[in-house]
Amino acid sequence: MDRRADIYHKAVRALRHDARNLLSGVAIMADHFEATGDAKGKQFARYLSDKINLMVRIAERADILADIEETSPSSHAPGALVRSVIEELPEGRDLVSVDVADDPLSCSPVLLELALREVLGNAVATGTPVSVRREGSELVVSDNGPGVSDLVREKLFEPFRGAKRPGGTSLGLPIALAAMKAQGGDISVESSADGTTVRLSFPG
Repeated sequence: MDRRADIYHKAVRALRHDARNLLSGVAIMADHFEATGDAKGKQFARYLSDKINLMVRIAERADILADIEETSPSSHAPGALVRSVIEELPEGRDLVSVDVADDPLSCSPVLLELALREVLGNAVATGTPVSVRREGSELVVSDNGPGVSDLVREKLFEPFRGAKRPGGTSLGLPIALAAMKAQGGDISVESSADGTTVRLSFPG
């Protein structure tokens, strides 16, 4: 790790540590308002807690983005990897259908799972049916959500600028893009009023 990267990581860890200390203070504040029955105070404490939690998530995910390194892809059967990612989703697993042939795919399993986790997380957040299919050397993830405008789509891969939903960190698709680029692949997004399709392209 070079000196600049080391300084960056130390700064992010300090931010995360301080944010967690702030959360402890907010929890004490919330308990106080709970005891006094102050509804507005409780609402304010809840607002602060949500914002500080978002700070912690941004710091954690910024670390993930910074740690992605180039990896030489090798031949793997992607079906089991895809199903493993779906099983680990915190919610929305029942929305996802899979049609992925297990013909060998040139990829890095770790980076594939990282990219797919971010893409699927966005897809199931729409609350609509999601499909994962294979087309040659691509994995294609489609949802039936409201889609995104051309203006928003232009910024989807820019850190901190492309959040698709409230509370998002704007780092999901940048992380997915970095994971794909690091194994010689790429990612693209197509969107309309009928839904969004994300294509993960792997080395041929």
